[in-house]
Amino acid sequence: MRNVLIASSIFTFLGLTLRLFFLHNFVLFLIMQTLAAVGYPLAIAPVG
Repeated sequence: MRNVLIASSIFTFLGLTLRLFFLHNFVLFLIMQTLAAVGYPLAIAPVG
């Protein structure tokens, strides 16, 4: 469970942080947004 929460934190942090650098390119922005969005279910799944 701890590893899943750490992975969730890393995905969310990297996705949201790197998203700032790809504002000029929609495809890369979308990829980073998707990476951040993957982290959310990983954070919820072990709890519920």
